[in-house]
Amino acid sequence: MIEIVTPGLSTTVQDTRERLGTAELGVNVGGALDRRSAVTANLLVGNAPEAAVLEAAYVGPSFVVHARTALAVTGGSVDVTVNGEPREAWTTVELRPGDVVGLGPCRDAPRVYLALRGGVDVPVVHGSRSTNLLGRFGGLAGSALTKGSHVPLGPADGRAVAWTVPVEHRLAARRRDALDVVPVEPDDRLTQEGLDTFFSTDWSVTPASDRTGVRLAGPALSWRPRPQQLGAGPDLSNTVDGGYPLGSIHVPGGSGPILLHRDGPTMGGYAVIGVVARADLDLAAQNMPRSSVRFRRVTRPEALARWDEYRAGLSSLPSLLVRA
Repeated sequence: MIEIVTPGLSTTVQDTRERLGTAELGVNVGGALDRRSAVTANLLVGNAPEAAVLEAAYVGPSFVVHARTALAVTGGSVDVTVNGEPREAWTTVELRPGDVVGLGPCRDAPRVYLALRGGVDVPVVHGSRSTNLLGRFGGLAGSALTKGSHVPLGPADGRAVAWTVPVEHRLAARRRDALDVVPVEPDDRLTQEGLDTFFSTDWSVTPASDRTGVRLAGPALSWRPRPQQLGAGPDLSNTVDGGYPLGSIHVPGGSGPILLHRDGPTMGGYAVIGVVARADLDLAAQNMPRSSVRFRRVTRPEALARWDEYRAGLSSLPSLLVRA
């Protein structure tokens, strides 16, 4: 078990097992926003890839260790200390009872992942241990960690093998110039000018971005008139309520696209203009506020091919670890 001293800005329990078959109930898939970083952290401490971890946003937590375990921190760049002494991220760190672990602010990406040997041992709800903050279930009573929270850990085999991830396989080396997007077909919402604007703009990530979605600021998009749409009023981005696939980009009010992520709504009444390729969702969640994001138009077969490559990359992660 560990005891939280300072919780950071928002630290929650997350895993990589999605909640499937619950969208009609308004329950999103949830889970770690950067799955590759979460899986890598688990592998570094000898956990199963799907074990529950802590996901911290912008500022990491500090905590006291009450049982022997091991720690790995992945995701964005962050300073890690044990009893005030610096330790390496992306590397196995052995911990003993009484050790005090501290994480600082995130420097180049908004989220870091903390895996502890044995995994965070909380009940499985709808197939996952992940925290659903809106529904207030999963994780630790559906809430972010607070000062004094006791985080239970599962049984561990006590192995003391130390691993590290080479720099060329860490988050910073996986950045892409643009996120792939499959446009909605048929393209009868945006004008051609609006569509061209969407794909040619350097969109700015706003500070309002969170687990629900990545909110973007930039130029207004032009929409086709839709006189057949009753009740739409002047907002041509309104539409009949429909489902939102994971990674949907919808445009409330006709401007300011929102990329709906793992805690996003499962349906709504704003037009969806495209869906981000699932292989790019990890990186989409790791853009700092005021950084810029571009999108690249791809076909559905191209997005599916990239998803196959992504899954193959996850399977090969154990082979990338080297002895520390």
